[in-house]
Amino acid sequence: GEARVAAACGVMRLTQVTLAFAPGLDSDVADMLDSEAVANAGDESYELKLATGRGVPEIRGLLVALSSAIEHLLSCAQMKACENEAQQRRVEEEREGMSA
Repeated sequence: GEARVAAACGVMRLTQVTLAFAPGLDSDVADMLDSEAVANAGDESYELKLATGRGVPEIRGLLVALSSAIEHLLSCAQMKACENEAQQRRVEEEREGMSA
């Protein structure tokens, strides 16, 4: 009952966060998300439908998939930040080389 509603609420909130941080979802991330949850991300009444329409193992599966998607997004963001940092260092080194 209540635990399922709370879990469904978590699924929907995490889906919304994932969509907000990944507007151009790559297919890896999109495949990890529940298409029905994505389609209903803005509909608060869907939480109850999700809680009553799916079993505990299914909701648990959605949470696991969402955490994997978020983990993937975070690691991509971290890699991008590292690449940007390395590129910035190269640019600065080139500038120093030119001015020497």
